[in-house]
Amino acid sequence: MPPLGPRPLCTLLIHHIPPPPPSASQQQIIKYYRPPTHSTLKSLTAPNLTIALFAPYLAPGPPRSTSCDRAQRILTAIYSIVATSLREFGKIEGSKQDGGDVDVRVVFYWDEGEDEDGEEDGRSGEWGLGPVFRIRPILGSGVGRRWMNVVYVVGAEGWSRPSWVGKAGVSMEGVMVVEFTPQEEAEGEKGGKEEEGGKLVLEEARRHGVVIVAGTFDHLHAGHKLLLTTTAFLLDPPCQPCSPDSPLPLSPRLIVGLTGPKLLENKKHAELLHPWPQRARDTLTFLTSILTFSPSAAITSSTETISSATSNPTPGGESCTISKEKDREGEGLRCFSTITLPGERGEMVVEIVEINDVFGPTVTEEGISALVVSEETRGGGEAVNRERRRKRWTELELFVVGVVGEEGGGGVKMSSTEIRRRRGETTGMREEKGKI
Repeated sequence: MPPLGPRPLCTLLIHHIPPPPPSASQQQIIKYYRPPTHSTLKSLTAPNLTIALFAPYLAPGPPRSTSCDRAQRILTAIYSIVATSLREFGKIEGSKQDGGDVDVRVVFYWDEGEDEDGEEDGRSGEWGLGPVFRIRPILGSGVGRRWMNVVYVVGAEGWSRPSWVGKAGVSMEGVMVVEFTPQEEAEGEKGGKEEEGGKLVLEEARRHGVVIVAGTFDHLHAGHKLLLTTTAFLLDPPCQPCSPDSPLPLSPRLIVGLTGPKLLENKKHAELLHPWPQRARDTLTFLTSILTFSPSAAITSSTETISSATSNPTPGGESCTISKEKDREGEGLRCFSTITLPGERGEMVVEIVEINDVFGPTVTEEGISALVVSEETRGGGEAVNRERRRKRWTELELFVVGVVGEEGGGGVKMSSTEIRRRRGETTGMREEKGKI
């Protein structure tokens, strides 16, 4: 499906610095990434920012679940830096249509971009499955972001300007190279090897072909993006062309349980909640934008469209159509987008499902294997597993994400309720002003 209208202008910030070690505290991670991220946000002129983090420990092979805690802690740090810095500049993280000033996405890349064809090692090739990629598709994808400018962050002893700067379809114009020396207490790694004892972790780790997260996802903000990106991260891509003997389903699935009317009755400022179709569209658009940069990964949707939610281009220019159909129980809305992966590696499906109880598909679909929760909803995840044990099903592996808030850890976390409250106050002030 071709993109609708001009592609939005985006800035690409590439942190080509060694990642913080697994032992780094949350505050050390924040101090490590803050200077160049804060500086980029301060000078930002484009309404969209994609941040790409060098993460050699995410090279294809081991189950992604082995690195989930490390990756989500870094994501939490980055989104906390973004939220705090933008607040300092009097701006809000989020899309323009949601009243925000800067729409931010965070992805990872695991290679140094020296392998031209990307297929020699057999590790998933160039296309990747977001939010983990090779660097070249990010730089030069045919459906890639319309980069207004590119900021390369390089530094630390032994690290220098990468050979691919100015190559792979990205011109030198608008490129800024920042020499950056990280804080000593959070000195990064010089390579991507596993820690000692990692073999035991790998042996026990599960590969996940069907993962799920649930929430209201109203006025999509950095906290939501952390949950959604972590869920996408957990979905293991097929590393080899699909076959009947594949240990993963031919169509890996990412499911989002999106709350329906019954779960929204007691929400504060409920009158300002976006309708389900819009929340589904915004969620699907975001997920599609972090799942693929490949020019040959076709994205399709079903043809029955909700009239109130039309096709919507992502920051990368891809289009997503919100579709509807009755779910497997005959109630509620279900919309989905299918990404066809190149190299005969099958498809992946992103599915948004209306839920009106705390369980949703977790107790109706036995094949789901992982659930992403926040600290606030950990109890709900434990309740899901009690119900699955009662049904004699395998328990879901629970992954708990951190809180996006003030960098110091003592501030108020990102909240859709707070966003709606502010919107209500702004609307009220405008109405009062109109009466004068």
